[in-house]
This record gives sequence, structure tokens and C-alpha cells, in this order.
Amino acid sequence: MLGYILSKINLLIFVVAIFSIVTYFTFGLVEIVKTDQSRLLLRGSSKKLSSILSSSTTCEIVYDVFSPSINVLDRRNYYVVKVTTQEITVDGETVDYLIYSMFDRREYLKDPDGAKSISASSVRTIGSEITLYYWDNCDYTNTCSKDWSDSEETIIDPQSTSQVNTLIYVKELEEGEIKLHVIPCSTSSCGLAKTNVGKIVHNTGPEEDWGFKC
Repeated sequence: MLGYILSKINLLIFVVAIFSIVTYFTFGLVEIVKTDQSRLLLRGSSKKLSSILSSSTTCEIVYDVFSPSINVLDRRNYYVVKVTTQEITVDGETVDYLIYSMFDRREYLKDPDGAKSISASSVRTIGSEITLYYWDNCDYTNTCSKDWSDSEETIIDPQSTSQVNTLIYVKELEEGEIKLHVIPCSTSSCGLAKTNVGKIVHNTGPEEDWGFKC
């Protein structure tokens, strides 16, 4: 009888050990796949931005639409992307980068400054003047004014109240210098977003001529 009980206990220990190992590797695999998919998403945005910066056009607009979530094993992982700029000096030369950083949405909303990024991507922007715009989308403040203004960062949050899921890249070439405007918006209101920011940037002369030229 005692031997039978011990054999059952050993079997239970074995089953628990196998379950723990499988769970551990499954969790690890999910995290690896999530990181890879987030890296691919940000790399796609980097390529779109690089393409517009390297083109010979004097005025060009590109819309970068972000997916609602990153899906791994039928599980939806919601995220926030923060876009910032950074200036680095290399061998006495100043090099500017536009940086995309992705965060788990729950962690970011809980602690925006302390959240750890899932992945990141960057674009080298030598000779470009970059202006970021921030849309007050109600999830981060209480004003909900949806006013446009210059900002040190741009936030993409497809799951926010106003569904900020698109970046508009507007490149203008003026006197040999590239001026890039990075504007967040919802797919349902990107046209209005571009118009409003364009009127902020170009507001001289007759009012009907205000705005971006492309």
C-alpha cells in the first residue's frame, strides 16, 4: 500500500515538473514572438520614414497606420509607441535620430516614465529639422481639448479613447533643408489633422493659401 502511494506521489511530482517546464518554455516563446513582431512593426515604420527622407521630392506626405494589437497564439497584446528625437555627437559631427519605442500598454499607462520598452527602432535624420506634435487624446490628461502643439514626443495608442493609430509624415524641402513634421492622428480624422497642423506651420498670406502644399 505504501509503495502504491509513493508511486502516485512520484507520478504527481513528475506531472507537475513537466507542466512547469512546458509553461516556462511556452511563456518564453510567447515573449520572443511578441518581441520579434513588435520589432517588425517598428522596422516597417522606420522604412517608411527613411523612404520619405531619402526621396528627391520637395513636398511629400506618407501615412503610417499601426495595427490595433500584436497577436501571439490568439492573444492580443496591446501596446503604446512613443516617438522621440535624440541628438548624438559622433566624431565632432551632430547626428539626429528619430526613435520609436514600444511599450506594453498596461505598464505604460500605469507608469509612463518607468515602463520598460519591448523593442525600439531608429532612423538617422542628418540635415533634417524634425517637429513632433502631440494630440491630447484624453487618456493622459483631463482636458480632452484635442489641440495640436509642438511636443518633445509623439504618442501612438491604438486602444486609446480617440484611437490614435496613425502617424503622418510631412516632408518639405525649403532652401535645401528638409523639414519633417510627425503628426499623430486617428484614421478617421487624419485629413483634418494634416489640415490643422498645416495651418499652424504655414499661416501667412491669404487664409485660403494656409497649410501644407502637398
